[in-house]
Amino acid sequence: MAKSEQIKNEEINYAEKGAEHIKLQEQFAERAGEPYWRDKQKRIELSGYRAKEAEIIRQKIAKLDELLTGVDWQAEDARKKLEENFGVREKIEKEEKAFTEIQKLMNELAARENELVRENFDVRRERQGLIDEIDREVLAENELALRKITEQRESLFKNPETVLLARMAELARYQTELSSDNFAVTPSRKEEIRWIERKIEEGQPIFLEGPTGTGKTELAKNATRELYGDKVQDLDLVIRCAPKTGPADIFGKILLRSKEGTETYFQPGKFTVAVDNGVPVIFDEINNMESSQRLGLKEFYNTKPGNAVSLQEDSGRAHTAQKGFTIIATANLKGEKHKSREELDTAETRVFAMRHIDYMPREELYDLCLASMMGREGQVWAVRKEIAESLKNLCDAAEEIQDAYNGNIGAHYNTRFQTEATKAGTKVEDKNLKNEKSYGLVGSKAKKGLDKAVLDPGQVIQLAKSYQGKVGVSLKSHLEEGLMEFVRKGDYPESDRDLMIRIFLTKGFFEGVKAADFGLKTLDDAQITALSGGGKKEKPASKQSKVLSLKEVASIDPYERYQALVEELASDFLSQAPPISSERGKRWEKQPEKISAEFENPIDGKKETIEINFETALKRWNDFFTENKVDLPPDFEKIARAIWNQNYEKIKESIENLGYDGILVIPGNLNLPDFHQKMSQGYNPTLESDNFKKGGSWAGIKSRGADKPRIVLYHEKNTKELDDNPITKAMLGKDLMIVTGLSQEELEKAIIAGELLKGKVRINSEEFVFDGLSVEDYLAIQAEYFKRTDKHLDEKNYTRLIGSTSGCLVPELDWGPDYGRLRAYARGPDFAHDSLAPRPAAVFNLVSEISDFSEFSFNISSEFENLDGKKEKIEFDFEKETRHWAKFYENHKIGFPPDFAEQVTDVLGRNRVEMEKSIEKMGYDKVIIVPPGLDAAILHKKITEGYVETAQWNSFKNAGGFGGITTPNADKLRIVLVHEKNAQNNNGHPILKELRGKSVTKLAGLAGLTKEKVQELLDSGGEIFMQAEIKGRTFNFNGLDVLAYLIWQKDYCERNSGQHIDENSWSALSGSSIGKTTAGCLVPELRWHPGPGRLNAIAPEPDHAYGDLAPRPAAVFV
Repeated sequence: MAKSEQIKNEEINYAEKGAEHIKLQEQFAERAGEPYWRDKQKRIELSGYRAKEAEIIRQKIAKLDELLTGVDWQAEDARKKLEENFGVREKIEKEEKAFTEIQKLMNELAARENELVRENFDVRRERQGLIDEIDREVLAENELALRKITEQRESLFKNPETVLLARMAELARYQTELSSDNFAVTPSRKEEIRWIERKIEEGQPIFLEGPTGTGKTELAKNATRELYGDKVQDLDLVIRCAPKTGPADIFGKILLRSKEGTETYFQPGKFTVAVDNGVPVIFDEINNMESSQRLGLKEFYNTKPGNAVSLQEDSGRAHTAQKGFTIIATANLKGEKHKSREELDTAETRVFAMRHIDYMPREELYDLCLASMMGREGQVWAVRKEIAESLKNLCDAAEEIQDAYNGNIGAHYNTRFQTEATKAGTKVEDKNLKNEKSYGLVGSKAKKGLDKAVLDPGQVIQLAKSYQGKVGVSLKSHLEEGLMEFVRKGDYPESDRDLMIRIFLTKGFFEGVKAADFGLKTLDDAQITALSGGGKKEKPASKQSKVLSLKEVASIDPYERYQALVEELASDFLSQAPPISSERGKRWEKQPEKISAEFENPIDGKKETIEINFETALKRWNDFFTENKVDLPPDFEKIARAIWNQNYEKIKESIENLGYDGILVIPGNLNLPDFHQKMSQGYNPTLESDNFKKGGSWAGIKSRGADKPRIVLYHEKNTKELDDNPITKAMLGKDLMIVTGLSQEELEKAIIAGELLKGKVRINSEEFVFDGLSVEDYLAIQAEYFKRTDKHLDEKNYTRLIGSTSGCLVPELDWGPDYGRLRAYARGPDFAHDSLAPRPAAVFNLVSEISDFSEFSFNISSEFENLDGKKEKIEFDFEKETRHWAKFYENHKIGFPPDFAEQVTDVLGRNRVEMEKSIEKMGYDKVIIVPPGLDAAILHKKITEGYVETAQWNSFKNAGGFGGITTPNADKLRIVLVHEKNAQNNNGHPILKELRGKSVTKLAGLAGLTKEKVQELLDSGGEIFMQAEIKGRTFNFNGLDVLAYLIWQKDYCERNSGQHIDENSWSALSGSSIGKTTAGCLVPELRWHPGPGRLNAIAPEPDHAYGDLAPRPAAVFV
């Protein structure tokens, strides 16, 4: 027998053995008088079956790894390999198959886990008090299997190849559970359920207490379902306690029924049903019952399986408690929050195993909100940024409100501190008030937290869920509407409403809302401004929701639980996301070139507005270095802009904090001896002290971060001398121990190790922290200052350059006016002089590497002269365009390559100059990026989904319809430029208007092509060039093709409120050809018919012409 057949037969035998085991369970139990697992031999066989089952699961994971090899989830080289070996459709199918496999695997693991938990429960319940070594072996095997299942599940979230798939499956599971049970098993809830299950196994009555809305009863019900399965499927075992709940509601009652006379019968209550069936009974809010009724239950709390329970309600008949019976009680304990609840006697509570149930963590609440918003296929109709920010902020706010309800709340909501903050024009930070824990209203007794109001998880999930059907309203607006209703509830105390409003304001909600809108006297507009961070209103989010796929939804990770792995594997989606907080792999938004910031002078308190223009500074330093023959790398400006964009907010913050008004943009890896020579050109030779020479002179200088290009902020105005600036003046005469706050030993070690030194200076109780200039920075700033002012820095002081080291010392530089030269020294950290101090600086490098695909080199622009002689500047941001089109294709499930951005880069790099010329000559103002390998028939079907079926005239249909379309270079990614402004119809654009009524053949003839040549190009799939003379100017162009037209038509509709291209005109799409009649290929012509809401398609010969028909000019680049 072949080895493969033998293995196959062994697997079949194992499966048969497992099936046989199930069938024989009852026989073994009956024969041995004990449960089936007591039979050692059969248990060994079962163990073998389990081992095989575990191996099958392991093999599934291995197959899945193999399946994922080369799929889009992999790194760049694997993605490229995929594109080479498979088509886009195969890739999508593999992704879908991979997700299906992961989802199936996770479901199998969950089912197996539940099976093992239930089996452990069966063992412990049946063998309670009789456990022996065989039972312990069974339990040990099951516990081992449970640990393996946990490890397998966790590995899916740790494996870069499966983390996003596992996340998708997890959200899909949450969605299913919420829909079916209104409860989802998150990690924290699972931990609580496992505790409940253990206590049931031990036969203990259980008491769950905790705040309102923590899901205590649902936890008990879920644990019961997991352990007892079908046995409790159709039983309602929850007794909802009220003050009037009595024995009849709990135990049952005698009723009458008519059957040839009058007959009585006993209708059991839920307690009795649980006793008779060996299942738990759940007392919901048990202390809501009157004490007298509750105390009557005490004798039943310790009821164990086998005990006889005599029920007076059943005429004193005894009911034997079956195995599995137990009591679970839930309650909000009597206190300030629940004054109406009955006090529990210690004699009652001590018989219970008690557990405090708290609210779920905000991360889990976020997941459940997200799952509740998902549609049938996991899609969410919302803007990605709003999910990452507004939904997260809602969950953060809910957690703080829940903390406040539990009596814990930070002092940043205290009115007294808010009032002080308002007066000071600052924002209160909780971290500065750690010892202040009370919250209270002005003039009232300080209170801790909320009295009655709480935003529990159920309310939050319902609010998120209700957005699913909303149209034309942003997620944030929807949430704010619901929250406003919540905080205006009249049955909540004013102090509760006040605090909740403060919490929502600090989380970014209610922007622009006035104090009067809340109807509270305790809030004024100044406090609202302080709470919301200065009253700066964000730009309102788009009301038009986007359709995010399950994959996109799963990749949003505002709490950064999966960020590192998800970013690695789904950068195509994260590149479209707003910055969340992680900086790895981030696509950086282009920032303004100007910064305006306000700095308060620490001496006199006067405020000064500082303005910095980065582009002006970049040009200034670029010109300066070029003039002084400093070699600049070819990407110097690109990287400098990247540093500016990546650090924009921090640069602004540094200006506000220290008043920097100068900006240096300097390349990295400078040859310092050479750079020194160029920066001191025309000076007398630099004086070098002995210590400076001992450190290796200029070649021995080591500067931190100088190996990379950087932006350096420094003080430029009124800082010729160190005592001209209050911050540097305050450091004169201080050694480095005082400046840095480090000991001499620590400093010496840091200098030798080349570690970054941070300076600190305190002025009028305010502390300023800064980097220091390096030698390279100082040389550049000194030389450029001299060029502008004909003066030098430090003619009477000298600067300690703590951004550099010279051996084990710190270098110092100044200008010697008597000899017209620079002077260089190097001294230890303990040296101090009344003329010596560091010059503060803030240094910025790239936060993350930039790819060739970035906004910094892909903005192209050109100037076009209109037919009326006016000039118009036309610009394209190709990073923005690439993101837009990638998103468009994702939304419409149109395949595009995983290296889409890189392909755009290649095409743009090859054709930049020609693109600019095309814009200059033709005035194209719209970009269409068409992915490779599109099939016209499939594309047409996807683009027209939701439209009335396209009217294909006989000429078009007979030529093969959209399946007969041929487009040159359709196998390559193409960038297509067209006219869109004033070009919805061809009678609105001045160039298109002149082409109306002219055939493709006629316009091609003006370009020198004969009728025969035009037909030859159509038949061979070549490009047809056309020409038009308009107002004495010559315009040369290609024709738009069918693929680009269909894509553009849909995109235009989505951006223009349902309007379409060519509602009153026809376009001859000579960039494509169709079919092949006896006369040759034809030219497809398309238009939008607004009446029925459909496309119309015809296919005449190339010399076809009539009044509202015109070719659509285009420039195509591959």
